[in-house]
Amino acid sequence: MVTGVQTCALPISDGNFYPNNLVSRQEMALMMYRVANKANAKLTAVNEQKVWSDPVADWAADAVATLQMAGVINGTSDTTFEAEAGATRAQAAQMI
Repeated sequence: MVTGVQTCALPISDGNFYPNNLVSRQEMALMMYRVANKANAKLTAVNEQKVWSDPVADWAADAVATLQMAGVINGTSDTTFEAEAGATRAQAAQMI
């Protein structure tokens, strides 16, 4: 389990995991992307890449783009992703 957590962990600059912190939408995307890669899952593009009007962190940009194009995640509208907003239970369940 520790190996899985370390492999799919979020980029916390001080090296701590912070298990009680809330998860943002971009963090959730990064974790799902890393799990999919670890499982050798094919994330085939079925959508064209969207350009969001709100920023996604550099460290999450590839994950968000890949999952969006594969149809795993969507924005909160046609133009916004709300990367730093908390991921709801419904959004997490949909991604899984």
